Amino acid sequence: MNASSAVDWEGVDTVLLDMDGTLLDLRFDNWFWGTLVPDRYAAANGISEAQSHERLALKFKNVAHTLQWYCIDYWTRELQLDIPALKRETLPRVGFLPGAEMFLRKLRASGKRLVLVTNSHPTTLAIKDEGVRLTQYFDACYSSQPFDAPKEHAAFWPRLAAREEFSTQRTLFIDDSLRVLQCARDYGIAHLRAVRRPDSGAPPQSTADFAAIDGVAELRQRDAARRNARAGRARRAAADHRRGARRRIGSGRRSARPRSAGRREIVPDEVRARAIRPEAAR
Repeated sequence: MNASSAVDWEGVDTVLLDMDGTLLDLRFDNWFWGTLVPDRYAAANGISEAQSHERLALKFKNVAHTLQWYCIDYWTRELQLDIPALKRETLPRVGFLPGAEMFLRKLRASGKRLVLVTNSHPTTLAIKDEGVRLTQYFDACYSSQPFDAPKEHAAFWPRLAAREEFSTQRTLFIDDSLRVLQCARDYGIAHLRAVRRPDSGAPPQSTADFAAIDGVAELRQRDAARRNARAGRARRAAADHRRGARRRIGSGRRSARPRSAGRREIVPDEVRARAIRPEAAR
């Protein structure tokens, strides 16, 4: 993470977080829609896997970036597959991205307002929450479905703001979708971060001109490193101050020490003279 990706937490009151690809590993969703659903669709329709992938690719393309794309009720009707049942069947595969749950715990303890903002259907959110207990970390959770617009549509953001009050200048929003981040930028959200590695099993993705992080865990790791560096500087400054104080005190004691009454001061020549006399050594 470069310097521009670091977050000034003193300037943030509200943190808006995406779910899949930001907190939860997108590897599950990519496998679910890219492998499992095509396999089950092929079996249900008596077609080859290649034919299944071809048909589904067209269906997916026709509704990409619309509410239908994220609606499992729509896909249950369209594919004649019980998508909620498939999600429950494969729930053990759902998991957090590396360090994401610890990030949530620490952020929760910081006192910031945490808000989950996802395009996932409410049923999908509920099923995944059964497995990973995600919503316990949030003050509020929103699916885009009730707002009649996905996050990558301009209409979504003022509708969200009407339900969830936040200052655009003091809000951090983290997502793995560049389309979504661009809409948030257009709405005026000041602090934006793009996730470079939403799928733990895939190469990093391009984040264009958005400040990027490999994952949310980076933000708190960087913050901890900065705190440790400040603490180290403070400890060194305190140690230097103590050493300086001791030197000043020691110097003052030497200069203020009085001569003992009746005691003769030994000058350098006498030291040398005594050093060569055998009796001086006894």
